[in-house]
Amino acid sequence: AERRGGQPLALPAEDLATLAELHQRVLRRFDLAMTVLTNRDTALARAVQQDGEDLKSWCIQRQRAHYQRLAGGDLTVQEGSTRFLELFNALRRISGLLNAISHTILLA
Repeated sequence: AERRGGQPLALPAEDLATLAELHQRVLRRFDLAMTVLTNRDTALARAVQQDGEDLKSWCIQRQRAHYQRLAGGDLTVQEGSTRFLELFNALRRISGLLNAISHTILLA
Protein backbone atom coordinates (compact mmCIF):
# COMPACT_ATOMS: atom_id res chain seq x y z
CA ALA A 1 0.00 0.00 0.00
CA GLU A 2 2.83 2.39 0.81
CA ARG A 3 4.61 1.72 -2.49
CA ARG A 4 1.43 2.15 -4.54
CA GLY A 5 0.60 5.42 -2.83
CA GLY A 6 4.05 6.81 -3.47
CA GLN A 7 4.11 8.40 -0.05
CA PRO A 8 4.33 7.24 3.57
CA LEU A 9 1.23 5.70 5.04
CA ALA A 10 -0.47 8.46 7.02
CA LEU A 11 -3.26 7.09 9.19
CA PRO A 12 -4.91 8.33 12.36
CA ALA A 13 -3.47 6.85 15.55
CA GLU A 14 -6.62 4.78 16.16
CA ASP A 15 -6.39 3.14 12.73
CA LEU A 16 -2.68 2.45 13.17
CA ALA A 17 -3.35 0.87 16.55
CA THR A 18 -6.13 -1.27 15.06
CA LEU A 19 -3.84 -2.49 12.27
CA ALA A 20 -1.03 -3.23 14.72
CA GLU A 21 -3.34 -5.23 16.98
CA LEU A 22 -4.90 -7.11 14.08
CA HIS A 23 -1.44 -7.92 12.72
CA GLN A 24 -0.36 -9.32 16.09
CA ARG A 25 -3.53 -11.36 16.42
CA VAL A 26 -3.13 -12.81 12.92
CA LEU A 27 0.50 -13.71 13.65
CA ARG A 28 -0.60 -15.51 16.82
CA ARG A 29 -3.32 -17.33 14.86
CA PHE A 30 -0.73 -18.31 12.26
CA ASP A 31 1.44 -19.86 14.97
CA LEU A 32 -1.56 -21.71 16.43
CA ALA A 33 -2.65 -22.94 13.01
CA MET A 34 0.84 -24.27 12.27
CA THR A 35 0.81 -26.10 15.60
CA VAL A 36 -2.59 -27.60 14.76
CA LEU A 37 -1.30 -28.67 11.37
CA THR A 38 1.81 -30.23 12.87
CA ASN A 39 0.21 -31.97 15.85
CA ARG A 40 -3.28 -32.65 14.49
CA ASP A 41 -4.62 -31.53 17.89
CA THR A 42 -8.42 -31.36 17.65
CA ALA A 43 -8.83 -29.44 20.92
CA LEU A 44 -6.43 -26.79 19.68
CA ALA A 45 -8.19 -26.79 16.30
CA ARG A 46 -11.46 -25.99 18.09
CA ALA A 47 -9.68 -23.22 19.99
CA VAL A 48 -8.40 -21.78 16.69
CA GLN A 49 -11.96 -21.84 15.34
CA GLN A 50 -13.28 -20.02 18.42
CA ASP A 51 -10.44 -17.52 18.23
CA GLY A 52 -11.42 -16.90 14.61
CA GLU A 53 -14.99 -16.16 15.65
CA ASP A 54 -13.80 -13.83 18.40
CA LEU A 55 -11.50 -12.05 15.96
CA LYS A 56 -14.33 -11.71 13.44
CA SER A 57 -16.49 -9.97 16.07
CA TRP A 58 -13.61 -7.70 17.05
CA CYS A 59 -13.00 -6.82 13.39
CA ILE A 60 -16.64 -5.94 12.83
CA GLN A 61 -16.52 -3.60 15.84
CA ARG A 62 -13.30 -1.94 14.64
CA GLN A 63 -14.67 -1.47 11.11
CA ARG A 64 -17.85 0.08 12.47
CA ALA A 65 -15.80 2.48 14.59
CA HIS A 66 -13.77 3.42 11.50
CA TYR A 67 -16.91 4.06 9.44
CA GLN A 68 -18.44 6.12 12.24
CA ARG A 69 -15.34 8.33 12.37
CA LEU A 70 -15.42 8.55 8.58
CA ALA A 71 -19.09 9.57 8.58
CA GLY A 72 -18.29 12.17 11.23
CA GLY A 73 -16.25 14.07 8.66
CA ASP A 74 -12.82 13.52 10.24
CA LEU A 75 -10.45 14.51 7.43
CA THR A 76 -7.57 12.46 8.84
CA VAL A 77 -9.76 9.36 8.59
CA GLN A 78 -10.96 10.22 5.08
CA GLU A 79 -7.44 10.66 3.70
CA GLY A 80 -6.26 7.21 4.74
CA SER A 81 -9.51 5.27 4.74
CA THR A 82 -8.89 3.35 1.53
CA ARG A 83 -5.41 2.33 2.65
CA PHE A 84 -6.63 1.36 6.11
CA LEU A 85 -9.46 -0.76 4.73
CA GLU A 86 -7.17 -2.41 2.17
CA LEU A 87 -4.67 -3.47 4.83
CA PHE A 88 -7.38 -4.35 7.36
CA ASN A 89 -9.23 -6.59 4.90
CA ALA A 90 -6.02 -8.24 3.71
CA LEU A 91 -5.23 -9.27 7.27
CA ARG A 92 -8.79 -10.50 7.74
CA ARG A 93 -8.49 -12.65 4.61
CA ILE A 94 -5.26 -14.18 5.89
CA SER A 95 -6.94 -14.94 9.20
CA GLY A 96 -9.85 -16.54 7.37
CA LEU A 97 -7.52 -18.74 5.36
CA LEU A 98 -5.98 -19.97 8.60
CA ASN A 99 -9.41 -21.29 9.57
CA ALA A 100 -9.16 -23.77 6.72
CA ILE A 101 -6.35 -25.54 8.54
CA SER A 102 -8.38 -26.11 11.69
CA HIS A 103 -11.47 -27.04 9.64
CA THR A 104 -9.46 -29.71 7.87
CA ILE A 105 -8.22 -31.19 11.13
CA LEU A 106 -11.71 -31.17 12.66
CA LEU A 107 -13.22 -32.87 9.60
CA ALA A 108 -10.58 -35.62 9.56
